[in-house]
Amino acid sequence: MTKLLILTGSGGYLGSKLSNKILGLNDIKLIKVTSNKSLTNKDTYNVNFKRSNSIIQFFKKIRKCYGEPDVLINNAAINTEKKFSDFIINSSDKRILETYLVNSFGSLLFIKYFLKKKPNNNDKKKIVINLLTRNV
Repeated sequence: MTKLLILTGSGGYLGSKLSNKILGLNDIKLIKVTSNKSLTNKDTYNVNFKRSNSIIQFFKKIRKCYGEPDVLINNAAINTEKKFSDFIINSSDKRILETYLVNSFGSLLFIKYFLKKKPNNNDKKKIVINLLTRNV
Protein backbone atom coordinates (compact mmCIF):
# COMPACT_ATOMS: atom_id res chain seq x y z
CA MET A 1 0.00 0.00 0.00
CA THR A 2 1.35 3.42 -0.98
CA LYS A 3 2.18 5.80 1.88
CA LEU A 4 1.51 9.52 1.58
CA LEU A 5 4.52 11.53 2.76
CA ILE A 6 4.54 15.31 3.16
CA LEU A 7 7.92 17.08 3.10
CA THR A 8 8.04 20.75 4.10
CA GLY A 9 10.97 22.94 3.16
CA SER A 10 11.39 21.10 -0.13
CA GLY A 11 12.74 24.22 -1.84
CA GLY A 12 15.83 24.44 0.38
CA TYR A 13 19.12 22.57 0.19
CA LEU A 14 18.27 19.78 2.66
CA GLY A 15 14.68 19.54 1.41
CA SER A 16 15.76 19.04 -2.19
CA LYS A 17 18.26 16.35 -1.14
CA LEU A 18 15.61 14.56 0.93
CA SER A 19 13.04 14.79 -1.84
CA ASN A 20 15.46 13.25 -4.36
CA LYS A 21 16.09 10.33 -1.97
CA ILE A 22 12.38 9.84 -1.24
CA LEU A 23 11.42 9.93 -4.93
CA GLY A 24 13.60 6.84 -5.44
CA LEU A 25 11.58 4.80 -2.93
CA ASN A 26 8.78 2.43 -3.88
CA ASP A 27 5.28 2.79 -2.44
CA ILE A 28 5.74 6.45 -1.41
CA LYS A 29 3.65 9.32 -2.79
CA LEU A 30 5.65 12.48 -2.05
CA ILE A 31 3.92 15.82 -1.56
CA LYS A 32 6.42 18.67 -1.36
CA VAL A 33 5.74 21.95 0.41
CA THR A 34 7.68 25.16 -0.15
CA SER A 35 7.30 28.89 0.40
CA ASN A 36 8.96 29.48 -2.99
CA LYS A 37 6.09 30.14 -5.44
CA SER A 38 8.33 29.52 -8.46
CA LEU A 39 8.78 25.86 -7.41
CA THR A 40 5.04 25.10 -7.26
CA ASN A 41 3.78 22.31 -9.54
CA LYS A 42 1.45 19.28 -9.47
CA ASP A 43 3.16 17.68 -6.45
CA THR A 44 4.72 20.81 -4.89
CA TYR A 45 2.48 23.17 -2.97
CA ASN A 46 3.11 26.75 -1.86
CA VAL A 47 2.14 27.30 1.80
CA ASN A 48 2.56 30.42 3.91
CA PHE A 49 3.83 29.11 7.27
CA LYS A 50 2.99 32.39 8.98
CA ARG A 51 -0.73 32.00 8.19
CA SER A 52 -2.70 29.22 9.85
CA ASN A 53 -5.40 29.45 7.16
CA SER A 54 -2.81 28.64 4.47
CA ILE A 55 -1.83 25.48 6.38
CA ILE A 56 -5.47 24.51 7.01
CA GLN A 57 -6.35 24.92 3.32
CA PHE A 58 -3.31 22.86 2.30
CA PHE A 59 -4.38 19.92 4.48
CA LYS A 60 -8.00 20.14 3.26
CA LYS A 61 -6.78 19.95 -0.33
CA ILE A 62 -4.37 17.07 0.37
CA ARG A 63 -7.00 15.03 2.20
CA LYS A 64 -9.52 15.64 -0.59
CA CYS A 65 -7.08 14.75 -3.40
CA TYR A 66 -5.00 11.97 -1.82
CA GLY A 67 -6.60 10.87 1.45
CA GLU A 68 -5.08 10.83 4.92
CA PRO A 69 -1.32 11.53 5.02
CA ASP A 70 0.92 8.95 6.73
CA VAL A 71 4.23 10.74 7.28
CA LEU A 72 5.23 14.37 7.86
CA ILE A 73 8.85 15.42 7.56
CA ASN A 74 8.81 18.95 8.93
CA ASN A 75 11.88 20.60 7.42
CA ALA A 76 10.69 24.18 6.83
CA ALA A 77 13.05 26.86 8.06
CA ILE A 78 14.30 30.32 7.22
CA ASN A 79 17.92 31.15 7.80
CA THR A 80 19.89 33.49 5.59
CA GLU A 81 23.24 33.02 7.32
CA LYS A 82 25.47 29.95 7.41
CA LYS A 83 25.75 29.99 11.19
CA PHE A 84 22.84 30.55 13.53
CA SER A 85 24.90 32.92 15.69
CA ASP A 86 25.63 35.06 12.60
CA PHE A 87 21.93 35.10 11.79
CA ILE A 88 21.03 36.36 15.29
CA ILE A 89 23.75 39.03 15.31
CA ASN A 90 23.18 40.27 11.73
CA SER A 91 19.38 40.17 11.48
CA SER A 92 16.84 42.87 12.26
CA ASP A 93 14.25 42.23 14.95
CA LYS A 94 11.60 41.97 12.22
CA ARG A 95 13.60 39.26 10.40
CA ILE A 96 14.07 37.30 13.65
CA LEU A 97 10.31 37.47 14.32
CA GLU A 98 9.52 36.29 10.76
CA THR A 99 11.96 33.43 11.19
CA TYR A 100 10.41 32.47 14.52
CA LEU A 101 6.94 32.45 12.97
CA VAL A 102 8.01 30.08 10.19
CA ASN A 103 10.39 27.87 12.15
CA SER A 104 8.33 27.50 15.33
CA PHE A 105 4.71 28.59 14.88
CA GLY A 106 4.40 27.27 11.32
CA SER A 107 6.08 23.97 12.11
CA LEU A 108 3.85 23.39 15.15
CA LEU A 109 0.73 24.22 13.13
CA PHE A 110 1.82 21.78 10.45
CA ILE A 111 2.06 19.03 13.08
CA LYS A 112 -1.32 20.05 14.55
CA TYR A 113 -3.20 19.88 11.25
CA PHE A 114 -1.32 16.76 10.13
CA LEU A 115 -2.59 15.00 13.27
CA LYS A 116 -5.98 16.78 13.24
CA LYS A 117 -8.21 13.90 12.13
CA LYS A 118 -9.84 12.24 15.12
CA PRO A 119 -8.39 8.76 15.59
CA ASN A 120 -10.49 5.63 15.78
CA ASN A 121 -9.59 1.97 16.11
CA ASN A 122 -9.18 1.58 12.34
CA ASP A 123 -6.84 4.56 11.86
CA LYS A 124 -3.32 3.90 10.80
CA LYS A 125 -0.31 5.16 12.72
CA LYS A 126 1.20 8.51 11.75
CA ILE A 127 4.85 9.44 11.80
CA VAL A 128 6.17 12.97 12.42
CA ILE A 129 9.83 13.84 11.90
CA ASN A 130 10.72 17.38 12.90
CA LEU A 131 14.13 18.45 11.60
CA LEU A 132 16.03 21.21 13.35
CA THR A 133 19.36 21.69 11.67
CA ARG A 134 21.57 24.61 12.56
CA ASN A 135 25.23 25.49 12.69
CA VAL A 136 25.89 27.49 15.84
